[in-house]
Amino acid sequence: MERSESGLIEEKAKWCRKCWGVGEKKEECTPDIVECNFVQSNVTELPFFASKVRLGKNGIEEVLGLGPLSEFEKQGLESLKPELKLSIEKGIKFAREN
Repeated sequence: MERSESGLIEEKAKWCRKCWGVGEKKEECTPDIVECNFVQSNVTELPFFASKVRLGKNGIEEVLGLGPLSEFEKQGLESLKPELKLSIEKGIKFAREN
């Protein structure tokens, strides 16, 4: 895993150096990266949620939301919210105290 991450970072660095070498602006060289992260958002009524986010030169540029959900997925989401809410509250309390 470490090697593959290192290789990926090196490839991205080569790509940006190549762009800068031909006079491109940094903003134009930053690839449009979408990752899933546990972030503060308004995707649900919970203050934090695991969501796809668009990353840019300044970090998280946009939280992309859930997209369409089937009825089964909606029911699953609703059933996990109470447990997730408790976990979020514990995490916030821990962060405040430490």
